Amino acid sequence: MYAGTVRLYTDSTGVGGDGIPTNLGGIKAEIAVGLNQTLMAMWSVPDNGTTAYLTDFYGSTSSSKATDIHLYVRPFGGVFQIKKIITVFEGTVRMAYEFPLEIPSKSDVTIRAITSGGGGTVAAGFDAWYE
Repeated sequence: MYAGTVRLYTDSTGVGGDGIPTNLGGIKAEIAVGLNQTLMAMWSVPDNGTTAYLTDFYGSTSSSKATDIHLYVRPFGGVFQIKKIITVFEGTVRMAYEFPLEIPSKSDVTIRAITSGGGGTVAAGFDAWYE
């Protein structure tokens, strides 16, 4: 049980007595009070000989500036590899795979966004099943 916002930092330098770093750019994940999860677009395929089948992913932004949404997969023991990039201008773009993207057991899937300017909100997600 936690009593406040939980944050994951890249390191603990510059952290004051309240546990909050002076450089907020070092925050990599946050669990807000009442949400009880990060709401980050990431997932790991279970380690039981399963294969995941990613059928689509999406990205949206409220900004009128270009936002690139990157889909990455990291095979077990490997590095994150870019699988697809979609660009969004104030709205939502969905990329559907005609044939699902196969992702092997113990792989990690994540979505990251890069924008050309500040402001606005970004959301992303993906749909998959595993067997």
